[in-house]
Amino acid sequence: MSFRRAPALEFALSAVLAFVLLFLVTVLLSRHDLVLDLSLGQRRTLAPQTVQVLEMVERPISITAFYTDDPAEQARLLNLVQRYREHTRLLELEFVDVDRRPDLAREYGVSTNRTVVLEDGDLRVRISDPDEARLTAGLIRVLNAEPPLVFFVTGHGESSVEDDSGSGWMEAARMLLQQNFALRTLSTAVIERVPEQASLVVLAGPELDLTPGEITVLEQYLLRGGRLLAAVEPGGSRSVDSLLTLWGIQPGNGYLIDASDEQRNLLGGKEEPLIALAMGGNPDHPITRGFTFATFYPISRALLAVEPPPAGVETSWLVRSGQRTWLERTASTDAATVYDAGIDLRGPLALGMAATIDLSAFAAGAVSVRGLTGNLLEMASDEIDLRDPTLAADQQLGDEHFAGGLGDNARMVVFGDADFASNANLRVQGNGDLFLAAVLWLTEQEDRIALAPRPELSDPFILGARRTQLLQWIGIGVVPLLFFLAGGLSLWRRRRWV
Repeated sequence: MSFRRAPALEFALSAVLAFVLLFLVTVLLSRHDLVLDLSLGQRRTLAPQTVQVLEMVERPISITAFYTDDPAEQARLLNLVQRYREHTRLLELEFVDVDRRPDLAREYGVSTNRTVVLEDGDLRVRISDPDEARLTAGLIRVLNAEPPLVFFVTGHGESSVEDDSGSGWMEAARMLLQQNFALRTLSTAVIERVPEQASLVVLAGPELDLTPGEITVLEQYLLRGGRLLAAVEPGGSRSVDSLLTLWGIQPGNGYLIDASDEQRNLLGGKEEPLIALAMGGNPDHPITRGFTFATFYPISRALLAVEPPPAGVETSWLVRSGQRTWLERTASTDAATVYDAGIDLRGPLALGMAATIDLSAFAAGAVSVRGLTGNLLEMASDEIDLRDPTLAADQQLGDEHFAGGLGDNARMVVFGDADFASNANLRVQGNGDLFLAAVLWLTEQEDRIALAPRPELSDPFILGARRTQLLQWIGIGVVPLLFFLAGGLSLWRRRRWV
């Protein structure tokens, strides 16, 4: 009799011990999250830059999410905010149904679904379709209050940020607004000085020449430590070409021809030699470090580094064409093109370049664009001598040009095509990522480059509230029950053999 009771007692004790251990493990896991990111490339792990921003949060920030009754979309945002809350408990999330609370939506200036409003006191920042990049950018805006101010130069046939046609830059403007930049237009013809609060000035494919006075405005802005993004087109402004050349980046005369197999394959076998392709980017520059996407440039110019470089100027290529490309210097875009040795320039050729200018070193050997503009327009670009010792004294830069500086160095990014960032092409392959990375580097936000929106590689499986509750009951009730059943089966089998 005692022999038969021993297994039963042993089973009961084992079952109780297993239940207690399971209960303790469940309690510990409920209080201390254990997260294992097994996704490809750890795409569910917050970027280090996001973690740095979250560590800066010192006061409560409310997140009001205006969503329709869509559990899957709400779960995406909730999951993201929960990952943020692992680093700070000062984020408060509340969902509001846009259809049920139109009054609150109007109060917050929300008119579309999937809009999030970050709120810190009287400051409100709206974000559409929030992902990690946009939500972190919104937090930066809330923490810093003043967004970087980007000026787009107008009046010379530039691509317009208000133009929604294929050639306009409205999508580029929308991308910057989503990243919490403030945008303004700037007419250099009616000002004497770029505003001090400018974080960046953009020249989006000017077709007409700028006047000497306008060139001087941009020149003095750079000499004060300004930031310039220039996209130049074949046959575009020669005065802008001259300005860029004096700062170390020379736009080549002509247009790029791409006869590579990679370009033709990515275009579905089409013969489009005027569309230049760049694969990846310069791994040694912050803008393109880790950049592996393809980028496209319809009817582009090649960019050349001035040799020898001006004093204090350091240039780097960002993206460049392949081996089977060349800079066509003779034929028009309508004519059949053949590489002419000795005339055309064979690739690889830069399609995007960056320059960093040490102003203290640049001051010693620089020459004034204002004094040279007239001469430069009469000279071939490859004949420019940047250090001509015969320049008159009034053409040399004086110390007054460097007074009241914005910083000790200037930055410049040049692309050989303005259409790569147009509405028609910004979302093609990596064009938008490259454009945004260039703007972030120019505005000294390199840490945010890694936060560019990452596309989903697959549709995640997201559980609704009912299924989540069901899984919880399975862990609490079903799993212990299985232990009891297994023990009962073992006891029954033992009794059969006794």
